[in-house]
Amino acid sequence: MQLSQVLTLASAATVLAKVHNDNSPIPASVPRPSNTATMHASGYGVWGTAVGAVSARLHPKDLLQAQASSIFVCEHADFGGNCVNIDGLESGVCYNLNSSWNDVISSTDTNGHTCTVFEHQGCTGDQSTVNGRVNWGYMNDKITSLRCFD
Repeated sequence: MQLSQVLTLASAATVLAKVHNDNSPIPASVPRPSNTATMHASGYGVWGTAVGAVSARLHPKDLLQAQASSIFVCEHADFGGNCVNIDGLESGVCYNLNSSWNDVISSTDTNGHTCTVFEHQGCTGDQSTVNGRVNWGYMNDKITSLRCFD
């Protein structure tokens, strides 16, 4: 298959994806659990490896300004169930979830970063973008990959 055909197919897949913005905010009065572990994005098996080191990253000049982000995710709404604070997420890099967290996340605090979650690996498929504390709507228990920006 020629490169032009691959790019055409990739574009078609992107067009077919839907953007969902039906998330509900989590009030500031809902506390995050205090006994939550903090894990680094590239270690401990919480996340898979970064996807497509070239295509998933920002342009080289933007990488100079990129900083690592941290986000807080839980398996149930309103920060219930198992939760983990993930630090070391590089801005603009796509991360696939491993099997422990794939299709599990129901609530998230992006800690002031803007994050887009995706239904499929490689930051593809249906998606939703948030900045803040949310209970996921359509993407509840469907998140397979994500990309955050500072």
